[in-house]
Amino acid sequence: MAATPYNFGPKFNGQPIKDNSGRDVLYAAIPHNVLDAYRTAVSSNTALIISGGSAQGTFRLSYARNSSQGITPNNDFKGNSFNLRGTQRLLGKIIVDANVSYTKSLSRNAAYVGNENTNLQNRGDGAGILVNFAAGIPRSYDTKYWMKNYISPEGGWNREDKNNFTNTLYNLYENNRTADDDNFRGSIDVQVPVTKVFKFQGFANMNYLGSSYEDRTRGRDKGFNNPEYLTTIGSRFTTLYRGALYYSESFHDFNLMLTGGGEYFRFSARGNGARTDGSIYPEIYRLSNSRDKVVAWEDKPYARDLGSLFYQRARSITGMRLP
Repeated sequence: MAATPYNFGPKFNGQPIKDNSGRDVLYAAIPHNVLDAYRTAVSSNTALIISGGSAQGTFRLSYARNSSQGITPNNDFKGNSFNLRGTQRLLGKIIVDANVSYTKSLSRNAAYVGNENTNLQNRGDGAGILVNFAAGIPRSYDTKYWMKNYISPEGGWNREDKNNFTNTLYNLYENNRTADDDNFRGSIDVQVPVTKVFKFQGFANMNYLGSSYEDRTRGRDKGFNNPEYLTTIGSRFTTLYRGALYYSESFHDFNLMLTGGGEYFRFSARGNGARTDGSIYPEIYRLSNSRDKVVAWEDKPYARDLGSLFYQRARSITGMRLP
């Protein structure tokens, strides 16, 4: 066995000792000290749907609300979505199918489940609570005590916890990361019988996603000095247009089907962000509070256009398939 500077320590017998922060405590395993860092997750879903129709058309209107709180502190999600779909027969033969939907969601402090996050490592967390507490704290660690004392009496992060888990607690309770997303989608499908043997179908679709993100890091120094603030905004937009002409006719037992059409797709994305570089005052989360020049960046606008033509032929004889 390889030599190591670590050992399991003395047996847990409830003997009085001084812990690594200088407190007089009993040396014993604390039941559920890992679970103490979590809370019970709760989620709820509510939906309201109104629908109707006739021989000429149908409609469906729906609203849904989703909310949840995660197992880690200050982690929650709220989402609202609306959807409207309608079909209609025009002039007795043209069929139109249209659909629009909008979703608004707000998430706060999404839990990190590993230690791969660069932003957390830069702030000193090293990992999310799931790794820090499940794999790191000793059985004698008094989670409940430090959950109430992770802030220094002078303000900022309490560094008296030599196990360093007040670092994680401070970030969980005092920092706020919010993501605000808007998603709009719309589509329309039109089928037009041109003649008895020709049919045209047109389809259009669009999808917009806008996202804004804020990271408010409370100052960890004395008096909560040196807070950090970061904000980003971005959007993605896609459109799709497709048109096709169908030909289908039967000659006694011989069937012929031809399809030809085209498709056009466009995707574009852009975004920018900024963050403070040091700070002037505590507890102020604005770019104007940056001590040095604000660090700003802009993602290179990206766009791509794709077009295609397609053709398909099929022929058959009743009871037999031709190549």
